[in-house]
Amino acid sequence: MKKQLLILTILFLTITVSQGQTNVYHPLPDSNATWYEHIYGGVPPNVYYNDYSLFISGDTIIGSYSYHKLYATGYWTYGGGSMNYYSNEYRGSFRQDTLQKKVFFISDTSLHEELLYDFNLDVGDTLPEAYNNYYNSNKVIEIDSILVGCVYHKIFYLAPLSDTGYLPNEEYAIIEGVGSTLGLYPPIMMGIEAGSQLYYFVYNGQYYPTTCGVFVPEIESKNLGIEIFPNPFSTTTTIKINGSMNFTDLTIYNSFGQQVKQIKNISRQTIVLHRDNMPSGIYLLQLTRDNEILTTDKIIITDN
Repeated sequence: MKKQLLILTILFLTITVSQGQTNVYHPLPDSNATWYEHIYGGVPPNVYYNDYSLFISGDTIIGSYSYHKLYATGYWTYGGGSMNYYSNEYRGSFRQDTLQKKVFFISDTSLHEELLYDFNLDVGDTLPEAYNNYYNSNKVIEIDSILVGCVYHKIFYLAPLSDTGYLPNEEYAIIEGVGSTLGLYPPIMMGIEAGSQLYYFVYNGQYYPTTCGVFVPEIESKNLGIEIFPNPFSTTTTIKINGSMNFTDLTIYNSFGQQVKQIKNISRQTIVLHRDNMPSGIYLLQLTRDNEILTTDKIIITDN
C-alpha cells in the first residue's frame, strides 16, 4: 500500500511539474542568442542556398519602444556557382509584449512594425496575419511541450488551413522562446520549390533541439559519401568518407571565405577534426583531389 501511494505521489508531482513548466510563458531572449538557419529556393540547376547564423547585438529605440537588433553572418550560392560570403549584416529588430505573448518585428527594408509571433493561441486557432505568415494560411492542430535545454517550452504544431489530415510535425511548428522551426523570421510555409529550416538555436548554453544539453539530430550531409558526426560540435567531430580517398585534401573555410584549416593527402576513411582555435560559427568543408572539388558540406562550431 505504501509503495502504491509513493508511486501515485511521484506521478502527481511529475504531472504538476510538467504542467507548471509549460504554463510559464518563455519569451524570446534579448541577448546571448544565436539561430543557425538555412534557406533554399528554385528548380535545379538554378537553386539558391543561404546558410547563416542570426544573432542579437545591441538595442535601439524606434518611436517609443526599445528593440533588439538582429545581424547575420553566412554565405549564399546560386546555381552551383561560387560561395558569396557576408558578415554582420543588419537584418531587422524585434520587441516583445510579454503580457500579450506577442513579438513584433521591423525588417531591414521596412520602417513599419509588423506582428511576428502571437503565442496566445489555442488548438483550432488560425495564426494571425504576420510578417512571417502574410498569407494567413496556418492553423494550430496541437499544443504540447518540448525541451529547450533542460526547460520545457510550449510548442504549437501547425498545418495549412486547407489540410484536414495533417499530423503534428516538429518541422512545421512554432516554439515559445525560440520562434519557428523554419527559422526566426522566414515565412511559415511548407516548401516545395522553396523553404527554410532552423538547424538549431542556442541561448546561454541552452539548445534546441536537445535532450537536456545533448543534441538530438546531426545536420545531415547533403552530399553522398560523407558523414559528419556530431555536427554541430564544440571540440572535435568525426568525418567518415565512403570510398577510396587517397591523396585527397580537406580544407575548411570560414564565413569570409578564408582558409582556416587544411589536412593534405588523406589516406584514411575516418578523420577526427579538431576545433583548435576556430571561433564558433558556420564553416564550409571541402574535399578536393588534384584541384578538383569532390564534395562540399558545412560544419557548425559552438562554444558549448
